[in-house]
Amino acid sequence: RSMRKHIILILSCFFFASAEPIIFGGLHNQRYAFIGVQFQDHYGIVFEESLFNQDFKWQHGRLALFSHYELPLGFSTEYILFAGMQYDQTFYNYGSRMTLKWTGVRKMLQLEGAIQPMYDSDLGTDIANEAKLKIKPFRDIGFYVGERNIPEFRKVDSRFFGGVTLELERIFVSAEISTPTES
Repeated sequence: RSMRKHIILILSCFFFASAEPIIFGGLHNQRYAFIGVQFQDHYGIVFEESLFNQDFKWQHGRLALFSHYELPLGFSTEYILFAGMQYDQTFYNYGSRMTLKWTGVRKMLQLEGAIQPMYDSDLGTDIANEAKLKIKPFRDIGFYVGERNIPEFRKVDSRFFGGVTLELERIFVSAEISTPTES
């Protein structure tokens, strides 16, 4: 009950700090539903929940704070701080992610790199990373490929991935497939 009050207080502070918040939500990794609020194109808060486990005690919740900044020469950066736990309190995790993107060639090409130091109460400390190349030959459609070892669930494992994005004025959809790099 106390945690719920703190979350409501934090969300309220963010909401009143911005005249035009953007509310967003979605599903990722076929496991997590998320909802968030972004303020002034620079910062926000996201809550994700593993809704699709059968028993509530096995579900995992995570709260993340993020900020995004545009830099000169087509660069941008994003910082994320996150913490979460399984509701039966068998494990918890926390960490951060720092991303640097470069967009060029008339916004048709994007290079992205990320590093994610993190801690898991069962698996210990690790540093994960990601490298991605995105090509956007059409205004609304893009294709991307890359390699990452940022966990899809908890454990760091190296994976190749690729996908397609659809970016319209008020909607963003990304479909991705990934496969382990090691057999």
